Amino acid sequence: MGLKIWFLATRPWSFMMTIISVGLAGSLAWRIGSFEPLCFLLTLFGLIAFHAASNMLNDYYNVKHMVDKHDDLPLDTGHTP
Repeated sequence: MGLKIWFLATRPWSFMMTIISVGLAGSLAWRIGSFEPLCFLLTLFGLIAFHAASNMLNDYYNVKHMVDKHDDLPLDTGHTP
């Protein structure tokens, strides 16, 4: 299983929601004068990692409980398993 498959399994196109949410919170913190750059970056990368793990676990359990089939997953690798 290649790195591309693992990367696509995280559904990186869905991270924009996480980035916007953390960015909005950061801009509000900046506005009230309590912005901490290190906390902002740790929160951003931590939530992106959590989002990626949630996407992968969701796919795993959907296949395990036959909600989705393996072919339904968004892993366009150019070959069939």
